[in-house]
Amino acid sequence: MTEDQYIDKLRTIRRYLILDPNNAIEVEKFNQGSLLLELALRAYPSSSDLWSFKGYWLFTGAMIKDEPMQFEEREKCYLNAIKFDELDHYPYEALGSLYDLHDKDPNTSINYLKKAIELGADQFCYADLARVYAQMGHRDLAIEIIRSATQKFGRDPIIDCEFKDIEDGGWDPQAP
Repeated sequence: MTEDQYIDKLRTIRRYLILDPNNAIEVEKFNQGSLLLELALRAYPSSSDLWSFKGYWLFTGAMIKDEPMQFEEREKCYLNAIKFDELDHYPYEALGSLYDLHDKDPNTSINYLKKAIELGADQFCYADLARVYAQMGHRDLAIEIIRSATQKFGRDPIIDCEFKDIEDGGWDPQAP
């Protein structure tokens, strides 16, 4: 099987997962996908896309199995992805979001998200960056980032909601 065939098959499995830890069929589908992903990484150990997919797959598994999010293992996957393709924005964006999700160093999160944007990430990466700044109490900078994303990519309902949350002080640690 080619690398692209593995990725297509994995995406198909992921697309139909319901993320229900009480559903044995979903857990079994996830386990089958995990085995396929391991086979794919054995066949293509220097695939940035497969390493990124594994990082995301671990997140999916934690949701399906109702387990902890495995910060270190996911971080390792995304760092491997970067090692094999330094110009792919996705692993940088994923690391920035991972650091934010786990309340790790916000400056590291910012650096990864900025690098992802520099490499061409979409408006959702801008929203993640804005949220991290807002959480640090930099509301005006966060609003500026959201506005620049809207100018660059156009309006998006998810980004509009993030903008409203930030504008209303929803992520500000000093807000009442």
